[in-house]
Amino acid sequence: MKFNIKKVAAAFLSVAMLTTGSAQLSVFAQQTLKYEAENGTLGGSAYIQTDSSASGSRSVSFSDSSCTWSQTVTVSESGYYKIKLYSRGEGSNKINNLSVNGSNAGTFSSANGSAYKESTVNGIYLKKGQNTVKITMSWGYFTL
Repeated sequence: MKFNIKKVAAAFLSVAMLTTGSAQLSVFAQQTLKYEAENGTLGGSAYIQTDSSASGSRSVSFSDSSCTWSQTVTVSESGYYKIKLYSRGEGSNKINNLSVNGSNAGTFSSANGSAYKESTVNGIYLKKGQNTVKITMSWGYFTL
């Protein structure tokens, strides 16, 4: 499936507001970076499958706790970004982990069902240049 990254630009936006989600006074840059999950780096038992409901007709499936997925993301300026992930849970709703450059960046939800649903993680700090975004399984099977 896919995930998008947008830079957050706001006049009065504090780190506390971003990390707690208590307020979001922001506008978003015109450019959105889009990545297809099947073009990332897979680890463990993660695998690519044909999926006509996925944006690129392929998706990445997480079937056990060894599964990982990562993608190098290059941004032109340092700052706080939001990451939108499109996924679906297998059998029930799932919560899984997101890290950036080796540090925990939060969790995201994968709703149960056959349709891909959007989950957004706000307040992700990316440095100028290359960053590594990684997904690891926390609880249950899901498809990205």
